[in-house]
Amino acid sequence: MHGLRWVDASGKLDVSSLGHEPVEGGREVNGTPLYVAEARHNGVVHPGKASKELDGSYYFICSG
Repeated sequence: MHGLRWVDASGKLDVSSLGHEPVEGGREVNGTPLYVAEARHNGVVHPGKASKELDGSYYFICSG
């Protein structure tokens, strides 16, 4: 079994340039794979998603 690690990336996702296989976290309605992502904002790590069809990755900040 192999371990997992985060790979830095920015801009439009090019899976072939990562050098590693990303973790698939689901699929869009049209079948495009969504990959697990994270982003740091104000010193906190937030979960997110990345896809070759998105312009970069998206992360979610909830207040409450």
